[in-house]
Amino acid sequence: MELTANLPTALGALALGAALLGLLLLSLRWFRAHGPQPAQHLPSPVPLAAAAGGGAGVLVAEPGGRLVANAQARALFDLNGDQPTLSLVLRQTQPSDRLLELLAGEGQASLSIGSHHVEATSHRLPLPASGPPRYVVVLRETERAADLFQSGDQGGAAVRVLADINRALSASLDLDETCAAILAGLAQAFDFHLAELNLWDAAAQVLRPARHTGDQDYPRDLDQAGAAYRLGEGYSGWLAANRRPLLIEKVSTHTESRPKLYGPDFPFEAYLGVPLLAGDELVGTLELAHYQAAAFKTHDLDFLQLIAGQAAVALRNAQRYAAEQRRASELAGLTDITRALEATADPRELYGRLTADIARVMGVELAGLLVYNPRTHTLEGRPPFHGMPDIVAEVLRLPLNPAGAAERLWRAGGAWQTADAAAPAVDELGLRDFVQATGSQTLLLAVIANGERRQGLLQVANKIGGGPFTAGDVQRLGAIAAQVATIFDNVRLVDQARARADEAEVLGAIATASAGANLDDALRLAMEQAARLLGFELGMIVLLDEARGELAPHPASVYGGTVEEALRVTRSGLGASEPAFAYSITRTRRPFITGRAQRDRRLIGFYRQLSDHFQVNSALAVPLVVGDRSLGEIIVVARAENVFTRADLRLLGAIGSLLASAIERVRLYAATDHNLQLRVDQLTALTRVSREINQTLELERILRLVYAEALRVTRAD
Repeated sequence: MELTANLPTALGALALGAALLGLLLLSLRWFRAHGPQPAQHLPSPVPLAAAAGGGAGVLVAEPGGRLVANAQARALFDLNGDQPTLSLVLRQTQPSDRLLELLAGEGQASLSIGSHHVEATSHRLPLPASGPPRYVVVLRETERAADLFQSGDQGGAAVRVLADINRALSASLDLDETCAAILAGLAQAFDFHLAELNLWDAAAQVLRPARHTGDQDYPRDLDQAGAAYRLGEGYSGWLAANRRPLLIEKVSTHTESRPKLYGPDFPFEAYLGVPLLAGDELVGTLELAHYQAAAFKTHDLDFLQLIAGQAAVALRNAQRYAAEQRRASELAGLTDITRALEATADPRELYGRLTADIARVMGVELAGLLVYNPRTHTLEGRPPFHGMPDIVAEVLRLPLNPAGAAERLWRAGGAWQTADAAAPAVDELGLRDFVQATGSQTLLLAVIANGERRQGLLQVANKIGGGPFTAGDVQRLGAIAAQVATIFDNVRLVDQARARADEAEVLGAIATASAGANLDDALRLAMEQAARLLGFELGMIVLLDEARGELAPHPASVYGGTVEEALRVTRSGLGASEPAFAYSITRTRRPFITGRAQRDRRLIGFYRQLSDHFQVNSALAVPLVVGDRSLGEIIVVARAENVFTRADLRLLGAIGSLLASAIERVRLYAATDHNLQLRVDQLTALTRVSREINQTLELERILRLVYAEALRVTRAD
């Protein structure tokens, strides 16, 4: 009975246990599907232990820039128990940038670590994808290619190294990439602390450093010391002057030549250098330095000469390719400049596009154009200048004074340059204010000329990237100047044709207006059209009143001012009886031009009053002459100096001839009408008197009629 009573409780316990067991099985199944994977599913790790056990060094970059190295790597870097740091290992590695690349990505490279030559291989560590990638660099020490070259049983390996270097040099015609490949080949073949590749600048007769590897302080100090080697200067200059290799086992005791940089900062004791010769042509030098004496041997020199032969040819080809690329770029730039000049007629837009294209083709920060002004014999800036505000161009003036430096350059043509903007020659040219305003360091000028015709000056300053202008830059700017001169000639011819067309149109309009009967309209139109062509600010026609004996402005001809003001200024000094009248344009019948009226002593009488009142500096005046009679004169003025030319004076003379004929014709018409009316009045009076005489014999009546008709005909009082 007791068992029967407990049976429901037992069944409930069994059901609960089964439910819990099922839940546990389901949980295990979900965890197997979604939980961490077993270790056998991870990628196989890099065999670091095997690599270390085989004598290879291992270097791992940890997050934050910390490095981990095994015992072999510590021995390679000569750490002596110190903690490895990125700066420490990079300082001892050549080339250091290749090791940095291996720590950041997979790859393989040949490196020099101190006196050890190693093959370095980088592998990515098999870590979860969620974290940043990490790489392990395995370093296996090998023999140097130069030592392999000496060893007869391993000469094949040295040949393979040379073949690798040759393939690297043949991979690109880019000069920078070729230089980098040469130094990478040196790192594969030699142990050194400093390597330098210099290229020969035939125009300047100096060696210029093209690339360094090793001690990173050396290029900076070399730049401060002049950044170039003259013939015979330092070991590099010695190689260029003698064109034979130089091997020095101990620099401190070598006395035949001394390095340009040497001392506590660069205490190298062993030196190896060879000239880079392509046939008889000097291309540059290739040099190695080591801080340990006797680090380089004769077999190192032999192997370096093998590399130098390949390097010289590769560099010469790269230089020729770069020269061809520059020429193609220059031709394209000249084409762009020509198209830019032909695409616009607006002077400001033309100058802006021109200077921008010149700056791009020349690779400079500043470029400007100065145009010759024959009136003032001065070179004047034409805004906008590239890289400078307009005010610089607007105030820039180079007077071509006799026997001055600017005049000599102008007459000789060609180009002028300086690498030192503080030189006295800059003052002699009149460019000191320009240099101070723009911060120019280097200058290059080229005269714009087409044959003997001088048109202007191209001016560029401050090469992008620094450095002086080279012979190639001078040649390039000269070619641009010649192209600009041709375009300017075309523009000048077009402008002249357009100006002649405008003159013909204006003269035709004035002639048409002058043919009419309205003199005021003709004079007003003539002054407006003349102002459009000549660009004067004020003008008037002064006519001689022979009856009153004085010159007076014609009201309709006053341009740019009021009639009242013109009458007030010219009220005195215009009488024919005045002494100054004898020197007037009307009296002398000679045209007059001045560009500096305020200082021109020829101006007297009302001419002086006119210039002083309106503060004018430029003036033109021509007589109005018909036959042997002088009717008056045309006077036009402007406030700026040297506004008018002799051509303007001739054009104003042509306008004056048309107006003189029109004035005389109107006067003749008026005189003819008056005479005809007078004759009609006289005949009418005679007819009346004759009729009265025939009708009456009263004398008093006849006399009264004669008296009345005489008063009417003569208009007497």
